[in-house]
Amino acid sequence: MSERKLTPEEMRVAELLYQLQALSPDDATTAARITVRMPDGTYMGDALLSADAVVRLNDATFTMATPWPDGHDEDDDTIGGVDRLLVADLEDMYADINPMSLLNLASDAPNPEASEKALREMFGEVDWPGRDGGQP
Repeated sequence: MSERKLTPEEMRVAELLYQLQALSPDDATTAARITVRMPDGTYMGDALLSADAVVRLNDATFTMATPWPDGHDEDDDTIGGVDRLLVADLEDMYADINPMSLLNLASDAPNPEASEKALREMFGEVDWPGRDGGQP
């Protein structure tokens, strides 16, 4: 099998996988398994999560999706008890994902319709051209 360099999008996904894997100690009891794949279905890896990691990841994800409260204390290191730096890191990681690059990968996938459906589930109805100039 020949080796190739990962694309920037694949590197970003690999970094996300690494961060998810680092949430739980190796000797923890597994409460959940997250499988990470690229839009075309390429398997990137699994992350085994402890119950504590599931709670922390859920809290951080909820905090990311929730508008910052008016008048929050800028000196507070947490937002609703969740580490502000963790929230910022996750927001930066998701902000760097280029949906158009993912669409291009999905369009070239063996099953582009299924890949494009997965993108719609991830990003909602985004105003981007599909293969025929319409919505993916």
